[in-house]
Amino acid sequence: MPDIDVRDHSVFWQLRLSGLVPNYRAFRFAVEHGPDGDQAPGRGLRFGVPGCQMPLPRAFAAGPGSRTKTSMRKRNMSTNQGGGCACGAIRFTISAEPLFVGHCHCKDCQKMTGAHMATVAGIPADAFMVNQGQARVYDTIGDSGSKVHRHFCGECGSTLYSTGDSMPGVVFVEAGALDDASGWKPGMHIYTRSAQPWANIPADMPAFPTMPPPEE
Repeated sequence: MPDIDVRDHSVFWQLRLSGLVPNYRAFRFAVEHGPDGDQAPGRGLRFGVPGCQMPLPRAFAAGPGSRTKTSMRKRNMSTNQGGGCACGAIRFTISAEPLFVGHCHCKDCQKMTGAHMATVAGIPADAFMVNQGQARVYDTIGDSGSKVHRHFCGECGSTLYSTGDSMPGVVFVEAGALDDASGWKPGMHIYTRSAQPWANIPADMPAFPTMPPPEE
């Protein structure tokens, strides 16, 4: 069971989007010292990710000198949003605000939506529930080498949401599948390396060739 390498950005983003670490500094500190800050430096910390069998730890302290565990952001579990497919066969409910909202230009998103990009929101998995129907699933392989499960309606073909083996704590919901996505404001463009040359990417919005790099 291998230790986590602080240079493994895919592990960082799994924990970041799951709300278990607020930033890269906290991730690095937890790996080196343990979630309580009392582990000898250099011993590493094993997480519940591919190749590591222990469950995910509690949310970590913000870094050295802080012993208070904190999640990445507070969740508003009282705010329910509904969504579903075009024909109404599948319905779902979201009971938390997005961890992030962004425009994805990866080739898989382009193929699945039939558009030049997909607008998606990362939702905590425990705040997403399918209330009606059962989606069909088409699997692709992500940059990490792990499977990405793309869920769509088998009746009308609507693309609804995706889940990934490398980020089990997050559901990536298509903004167009929401009944009202007017409150979801995208904050970044990702996978711009495969963006169409005529795609409009504003100069004042963060844009990244793949996933955003870890922030300190």
